[in-house]
Amino acid sequence: GGEREGGAGGARDRREVAEAIAALLVEKAPMLREYFSVDIDEQSRTLVGLPVVLEGHYPDMARLPEFILSLAHEVEWGGEKECFRTCAMAIAEFYGGGDGVGDEGRGDGDGDG
Repeated sequence: GGEREGGAGGARDRREVAEAIAALLVEKAPMLREYFSVDIDEQSRTLVGLPVVLEGHYPDMARLPEFILSLAHEVEWGGEKECFRTCAMAIAEFYGGGDGVGDEGRGDGDGDG
């Protein structure tokens, strides 16, 4: 019901969601580390490393929670091709720094728009 937005029920729900996300990402940690250099320490359940996508370019760490959520909710873990594609998209979005404001007007990446 309505308890999800606040109060003790909301806090409990958020903890349960966070636990489920942590469990999923710890389960996928070896694959994330090997193929994407996203390093999650399974013992501490902590993100300890990110890939170097472009030397000298770093993602906005304020967007880290959004990145973690996208790994958990937007990556298609069921099939190999879709898993790689959607995981790469989540990483690209994180490193791209798109804030959702004006993204539509950035053009299609071919340099003219």
